[in-house]
Amino acid sequence: MRGKFQDETTWNQAFIIDVYDISRQAYIMSFPIYKIKDEKLKNIMATGDHLYAIIGNSLVVYDFKAILKKK
Repeated sequence: MRGKFQDETTWNQAFIIDVYDISRQAYIMSFPIYKIKDEKLKNIMATGDHLYAIIGNSLVVYDFKAILKKK
């Protein structure tokens, strides 16, 4: 479901990941993982510094920015 403040272009071009702090039961932020062709997002895994995503047969790696590392 598209969020209240998410524009339609990003919604159509990306998978939107919501981040929650489960210990405080609080929403932190959302960010996009951009699609590769029409491939499905199969799996994601996060470490302290990176997010790994398998989209179709591709592995993509993202660095977390400082704002997310602090949370």
